[in-house]
Amino acid sequence: MRMVIDSNILVRCSVGRAGLDVTKLRERNVVLATTTRSIAETIKVLVNVFSVPEDIATEEVADSTSAFEIYDESEFATHEQAAKQRLHERGAPDWPILAAAMELDADIWSDDRDFFGVGAPVWSTRNIRFAQARG
Repeated sequence: MRMVIDSNILVRCSVGRAGLDVTKLRERNVVLATTTRSIAETIKVLVNVFSVPEDIATEEVADSTSAFEIYDESEFATHEQAAKQRLHERGAPDWPILAAAMELDADIWSDDRDFFGVGAPVWSTRNIRFAQARG
């Protein structure tokens, strides 16, 4: 199984709130992936919301995603229009995550409701934890 991780989850990983979830998924051989855009967005949130200096934010995100496959949005450009059409207007900037999931035949891990109902399996953190608890 492969899972494309949205930036809201990357923020949680970077501030220590989702690391255990990532570890458990990797123990179950789930391949975790994200996009360069999500990484840039995560760094921006750490700097602007959490007041983390940019160099430290960059290092923290690199550490927390070191085991992830990282893709540039250009690798999924053929799916850009389809992904944007499936997302609501306010969610359109997240098209690289959906396009990556479409190309990689992957699930999405996000707590962002914009992804629900777009034709790809979407896991919230709550549901991942529930599934892990069940075994």
